[in-house]
Amino acid sequence: MSDILYIINLGHKNFILLHINVIQP
Repeated sequence: MSDILYIINLGHKNFILLHINVIQP
């Protein structure tokens, strides 16, 4: 269960970083 949460959390952080990169190229 912990592994799944870790993967979801990692994906969420990557999504946020990607969004920031789109806003600030």
